[in-house]
Amino acid sequence: MQDPFTLQVAKREKFCDRDKEKAELLDHIRNNHHVVLSAKRKIGKSSLVEQVFNEIEQEGILTVYADLFSVTSEKDFVSIFATSVVKGIGRGAADARSFQAKVGALFTRIVPSLEFKPEGAKIEVRLDKAAGVNLLLEDLMDGLYKHVERIKQRVTVCLDEFQEITLLKESKKIEGTLRSRIQFGENVSFLFVGSRRRILKDMFNDKNKPFYKIAYPMDIAEIPREDFVAYIQERFKSTEKTCSPSVAGLIYDSVAGHTYYVQKLASLSWCGTELLCDEHTVRAAYKNLLKIEAATELEGVWKGLSLGQKSVMKALAKDPTKSPYSLEYSSTYGLATGTIRRAIEALLSEDLVEISPDGTYEITNPVFRAWLNNMSSSIDL
Repeated sequence: MQDPFTLQVAKREKFCDRDKEKAELLDHIRNNHHVVLSAKRKIGKSSLVEQVFNEIEQEGILTVYADLFSVTSEKDFVSIFATSVVKGIGRGAADARSFQAKVGALFTRIVPSLEFKPEGAKIEVRLDKAAGVNLLLEDLMDGLYKHVERIKQRVTVCLDEFQEITLLKESKKIEGTLRSRIQFGENVSFLFVGSRRRILKDMFNDKNKPFYKIAYPMDIAEIPREDFVAYIQERFKSTEKTCSPSVAGLIYDSVAGHTYYVQKLASLSWCGTELLCDEHTVRAAYKNLLKIEAATELEGVWKGLSLGQKSVMKALAKDPTKSPYSLEYSSTYGLATGTIRRAIEALLSEDLVEISPDGTYEITNPVFRAWLNNMSSSIDL
């Protein structure tokens, strides 16, 4: 039997809940609103966008999805964005001629091409090397709006991990150019999605930034416990295995409801189950989860932190607090207030630390928190 859980973008029966968020996002798109969608990493943003895009495509709205996580330069950003736009516009082209008929005359500084290979069709774009980033971006946006006007079709563009452009040298120019085109465009809505929440929100809430108040804010939290428990039970049942509500609840609680880790712990528990999943199976799977995450991600992140950041991470893993800068907290963990302040600012920017709704500073990743607490005696600073 095939594993009924997924660590990829959740589709069809593997997508859990999000009915409220889905309805809200659909309402924004149908009303041509721009949205800034923020959430911690691997909480389900991409899966939600996938579900929403599937639905609006059935309504005749063209979709464009660009993943900016790997952006390393200004022209890299334009290339990724342009390739995504061309893919969206050229979707469904049967051959190179029909593809050119759709996209060939839209741009002056961007040259798209379609090549059919044994592994499938491949779309590429070539950028005018003599043109600056602003001219290329203006050409791209103008071409997109030209297409919208020509075919009288609405478009929704998702720029995933949008905050990554702030790392680029000319990020302010990019933001300014995008803003100037977006605010006067019609029938094109933008989803600005990101997981480095503090940076993303600052881009849209700071009155001195180009994107100030251009989009409706929307946050994605953990899926409610009762919904995920029912989902876990159903997925086990679909493969003729059984997981009781209490054991499914243990899976959820062990990783604080974090979407990715619920799926992963459920998957590991399912693999360790012959017929009936019990607490012993889940606890063994959880130990395995910690080992896997340490080897594949956590140790790498840990090594990249400064000594002060490591010390603060260990303190917050053990003792989340509303007063990290207090004399009592700094004395308890032998840290200078300045060290704590600098470390927390950096950790908040990287979304390794978050401030909960009640004002508590805590480790964002529940598995990272557990790993630090379980392994602190053997972790070298």
